[in-house]
Amino acid sequence: MAELEKLLCTDSKVESLKKINAIIENGGGDINNKITNCLLEVPQNIKLELNDGTLTLKAGSVVIVPNGFEADGTTPKFDYVTIESDLTMSSSWGTAEKMAIFVSPTGNSLNMVALARLSSGTTAPTATNTQRWYDTNTNLVKAYAGGSYSGSNVSFPIAICTKTSASEDKILASIDQVFNGFGYIGSTVWVDKGVKGLIPNGRNEDGTLRNEELVNSSVKLLTQSGTYNLKLALARTGLGAYYYEFDAVNNYVYRPDTGQQYNDRFIIGDFSTVDGKITSFQPKTTFHAVDYNEAVLKSSLVDIEEAGSTIASLCMPDYSARYTVTTSESSPKTATEDCIFVVDNSGNNSNVCIFVNNLCVASFFASANARSAGYAIVPKGISYYATNYNRTGNPAACTQYIIPLKGTR
Repeated sequence: MAELEKLLCTDSKVESLKKINAIIENGGGDINNKITNCLLEVPQNIKLELNDGTLTLKAGSVVIVPNGFEADGTTPKFDYVTIESDLTMSSSWGTAEKMAIFVSPTGNSLNMVALARLSSGTTAPTATNTQRWYDTNTNLVKAYAGGSYSGSNVSFPIAICTKTSASEDKILASIDQVFNGFGYIGSTVWVDKGVKGLIPNGRNEDGTLRNEELVNSSVKLLTQSGTYNLKLALARTGLGAYYYEFDAVNNYVYRPDTGQQYNDRFIIGDFSTVDGKITSFQPKTTFHAVDYNEAVLKSSLVDIEEAGSTIASLCMPDYSARYTVTTSESSPKTATEDCIFVVDNSGNNSNVCIFVNNLCVASFFASANARSAGYAIVPKGISYYATNYNRTGNPAACTQYIIPLKGTR
């Protein structure tokens, strides 16, 4: 990403778009030494539609079904089941809440469970608080019925939807997140096989980025306890969760508290846990360059040079207009303009989390021995705030400020 940003800064806007488009039209060429630490491909196996309150899983979708272990008795087995015909579901009961959508291939049906009533781990949860449990001991998704947990041939959840109250006309109101390539249940997050990305590994002698392509060959799992806001990384040997940071200058992932560098993983997203349950998981989108033809030639703007300048200026930070703010979870702010929200640590141990629209979008460890900062882009009208890792107060010794996104060059 850093190399493409450099390209956009050193050339005229239109020339930059032309060069990027030429690389793509020529089959990618050496584009891998111009991008880094990013997702390249994510399987799109789940195809969902919501129409007039009815949810439809389209035929041809493929769901992941945990199914015990392979013959060695230790490797988790996952069946990939293709849905032969459309499956539909609607609802007319219950209170307003977030729901996880599951598939029962044997029963050829969809069903939903309140997100708050999902669990995972080695010990069966209290039944009154959980309706669906991913038993990591047996690698089965189980339902509570008749005083115990049992079941098999039930998929990992495929999506999260919002259900309104029973008094509403359309109970299923929205599809909030589809679990293509990644997902979670209870305390466990998974990454699907076929996810592909670039591991950053320093720079070549000529200064270009050195990367290694990694294709995930099997479902990878990670179960997280406690209350944290972390970054999830896909490594050659599995998944890692920590306050990872990425050094764009030297091109490597590292731990800010110890300085340890990694050349075996790339960051795929952010996730948050509260008391051992995942409350949000936001994977990155796959890398895509700006298409010159789409961005300029097909725009409604007549003058091409003016079009290129307009596109670039829409997202330029105006550093000279920055101003400080004070936020916390109990006292969030609402952006009065498109902006960058920055949290700058002045030298004190602190785990900082940045929330936008009540979603943790960034986190970092602020060391007393080094200066650290984190940021998030906030659209006008959206709420934002910063807090410490356990969401009990403001991050210590940090300055928060806003950089408006309205500059030009």
